[in-house]
Amino acid sequence: INAPGLMQAEVLSFTRLADRVLEVAGGSSLVYINQRGRAMAVSKLLLDNVAKLKAYAAYVRSPGFASQLATEISEFKRFDIQPEQLIKAADTPQLADISCIYSKYVEDVGSRYYDSEDRMNMMIEKLPDAAFLNGAAVFIDGFEMLTAQIYRLVTALLHQCTELNISFRLGGDNDPDAPIFHTERKHYNRVCTIAKEEGVQPEIVLLPMEGPWGGTRHTSNSLTHLERNLYALPY
Repeated sequence: INAPGLMQAEVLSFTRLADRVLEVAGGSSLVYINQRGRAMAVSKLLLDNVAKLKAYAAYVRSPGFASQLATEISEFKRFDIQPEQLIKAADTPQLADISCIYSKYVEDVGSRYYDSEDRMNMMIEKLPDAAFLNGAAVFIDGFEMLTAQIYRLVTALLHQCTELNISFRLGGDNDPDAPIFHTERKHYNRVCTIAKEEGVQPEIVLLPMEGPWGGTRHTSNSLTHLERNLYALPY
């Protein structure tokens, strides 16, 4: 990063970044609800709306089902899927039941509590008020999947930071193991598209497999051979 020292460098998860941003920019007056609390809230919603359920009425007293449904609701929120969209797409009894509970969750629980996905949305909204990010160089590394929320965070950071670096693990298009990196390449293409839409020309830096940047991984000849040939067909 071309810095004489690392005294002001911080390593933050997205959760810790949200904590920092909301600490300086202000958070919510609602009460925070964790994953267990969400499962309990979903369990109550299932009991209260059992008469409306067509496919899952028999599971309303199952703690495991309530927990799984709470997890699905979290995923909907991470990918910016609104209850109205789910209701419109509900072409099966199962999806109709899920959209019903999701809608009730947003209506009832969302008016009194906020969860980790709401916290991420608040962080993105408050990001311009976080002065410690003004002119900062930000590096994003180690994610497994970029959600719609993370794409919006990337967009916000592009406007606030001097430098935004995102690492991707990609193989060559013609490499034998290219399909393994298909999902990450989709994320890479999407981030490049976002940057261009925001008036930023992305700069691509390829780290070599050998030399000071990549050579430290190849201390074992056996592992090097396995990496290069595991997906090579024919053997």
